[in-house]
Amino acid sequence: MYDLKVFKEFLNTCDEKREIEDIAPVELQEIIKKFVLAMRKKNGEEYEPLSIRAFIQSIDRHLRKNNYGFSVLNNKEFHEVQDILKKKVKIRGQRKPAKRSGSVVG
Repeated sequence: MYDLKVFKEFLNTCDEKREIEDIAPVELQEIIKKFVLAMRKKNGEEYEPLSIRAFIQSIDRHLRKNNYGFSVLNNKEFHEVQDILKKKVKIRGQRKPAKRSGSVVG
């Protein structure tokens, strides 16, 4: 519920008054892209890629529940959103420090 509430608040800041399920896929993809790129925690930090994916999954679940007919995570109509998610995971993976093994070389 929290994820959808945050997304609906974002829609309000974009002066979007329609229900999520009433927005055409082409328009919704653009809105979700802006949302993903603008998402920040209350302290200003970026969300982890898995958290962003959870937000998108919540939107996708809402759309399915309302018989939208398209999946944000699986349909080609939302390929740009899917690409952004993949890139964020890849970039985050490159930023993580290498894990040290427990062995000591000596």
